[in-house]
Amino acid sequence: MLRNPAKGLSLSAASCLESSAERRLRDHLLPLIFFAFLYWGIMQHVHALDFRESIATSAMVLASVLLLPLVIFGRAPSPMKASSVFFWLVFFLIGLSSANFALSSDNAFEQLQLYFSVFLLGIGFSVWCGRPSRRMITGFLLAFCVAHTFILITVLAFASGLAGDPMDRLARVPFHSNIRHVAHHGMVSACAGLSLFLMGGRLRLAGYLLGAFSIFGLVFLGQRGGLLGLGVFVGAAALVLQNCRRQMIVAAAVTVAVSVATTYVLDGYGIKNRFSGSLVERVETQGADVFTSSSGRIAIWKSSVELAMQHPLRGNGPDGFRVSAIGHSFRGISQSHNLFFQAFVELGFPGLILVCWFLYRTITPRLRELWKNRNASGAEAGGVLLFAMLLGFMGMSLVEGLFYHPISLVIFSVLAPLAMAASSQGTVEGPTS
Repeated sequence: MLRNPAKGLSLSAASCLESSAERRLRDHLLPLIFFAFLYWGIMQHVHALDFRESIATSAMVLASVLLLPLVIFGRAPSPMKASSVFFWLVFFLIGLSSANFALSSDNAFEQLQLYFSVFLLGIGFSVWCGRPSRRMITGFLLAFCVAHTFILITVLAFASGLAGDPMDRLARVPFHSNIRHVAHHGMVSACAGLSLFLMGGRLRLAGYLLGAFSIFGLVFLGQRGGLLGLGVFVGAAALVLQNCRRQMIVAAAVTVAVSVATTYVLDGYGIKNRFSGSLVERVETQGADVFTSSSGRIAIWKSSVELAMQHPLRGNGPDGFRVSAIGHSFRGISQSHNLFFQAFVELGFPGLILVCWFLYRTITPRLRELWKNRNASGAEAGGVLLFAMLLGFMGMSLVEGLFYHPISLVIFSVLAPLAMAASSQGTVEGPTS
């Protein structure tokens, strides 16, 4: 029986159009879902423990929404590598063991539930993202920027006293948008804005303005950790994207300089950060020590090692630092302010080894791939910029407790798989829209 060539061509064309329509829908819908979840999570007005439980439950629900249709309609997710499955299985088994013997098992299991929920959320987004197009990458970068911009306006209003007495911040400012946490997503937003600027297209100017506003927030709020992460991002991107290195460095340097100057002018008019002081105020009072001092972090790290050595093999369980006697000795400090110390405290030597091995196996191959494409232009470098953002996030995790806070974990669960998928495919195709 002869096949009808015309019919075959029409079906093929229809199939291509359908898949193209699906891709367009996915490219716009996934960033929108992420933006809604991120904004909702940051704006929660709840206590720290309730906040953690709320985010974990919501992340689990969203992960189910993303993953269940794939199973129901017979489109199973791409299988993970056996080594990855083994790694995560061992990680959660160690977490279960540590939580079972923790000083406060209830808190430990709540934190472990948060880890598991955002892990599933990351899988859900990574399955739907597939090979991210330029349009999708642009959407996620814009989601980072816009969500943070809305929150930053609120924080700056309270920090400057324009919206009322900043001493009311605990009741009136959402939990994860206050002065202590805003740098966690502010650094990512600043990097995302600069990335949109370098990628060009219709959002070039908007991206730069959004990134500049985020950088101003970091300077005005005195967030040195966020500026450190931004510096790692700029350095990594400039090292790889040699064709637009000068543009990247100049754009970042000018924005930081203008932010410092603007903060200095506002300070002259009496508009200051009433929470803990802007970067300008801290330099005026502490001098160069503001960049070299650790604000007590060295003492926290030493105490973390002391706590970890109490149970070096099984660890103190997730959230172990906060509930320990050593943790209670630090007023207002609930975690180790360092990824490696946190892993050591919570999961012991086995957990620390797993984290180090995961970072080595994940980051090193991508660095080699990106170095081969180091002459790519900004328009082709969506994957490079996403990976540089991830490196900036990891650099910031050396001085901040990013992997303790729920929103930071949510950001990482989406940023990491998106960056890995985009950077592994070399260049990013597709129009900007």
